[in-house]
Amino acid sequence: MSAVLWPPIQPANFHLTSKDTGYDPLIEHLRSRNIHAQRHNDFTTLPLTAPAGQLTLNPPAATKPKSAPKSKAPVFSLDDREIQVLEHLRKMTTTRPRKEKKLLSFLIAYLGHKITETEAITIVKNLCRAGHLAMGEKGAVTYHVEFK
Repeated sequence: MSAVLWPPIQPANFHLTSKDTGYDPLIEHLRSRNIHAQRHNDFTTLPLTAPAGQLTLNPPAATKPKSAPKSKAPVFSLDDREIQVLEHLRKMTTTRPRKEKKLLSFLIAYLGHKITETEAITIVKNLCRAGHLAMGEKGAVTYHVEFK
């Protein structure tokens, strides 16, 4: 089955940008139908038309101001209880507490009600400083507990 467009398409130029030579049979087919088609290896060889002075193929690279070299973030050491919590959070993938208040309740329960809310807050702050947790404006918890 073949399709013929009626009325005929107005003259057009088709430019295919690809290094893949597998498109060459398509280009030849279009040319056999008197349709101007051409494959280009990259955009720099495309014949572009624009008002004078408005088109540049290779714009100058924007220079970024050089900043002072960044120092590495300090590494925070975690105590045994914080490491235990971190390991447990790594095992949990779908049921982690989403809000800070729920996370604090979870930590108190997970550690057998042997810690106070103040100690749970300290654990959360230390995990945040170490880069394993992040707190959003509305108390949303983001976890970064994967092994690095």
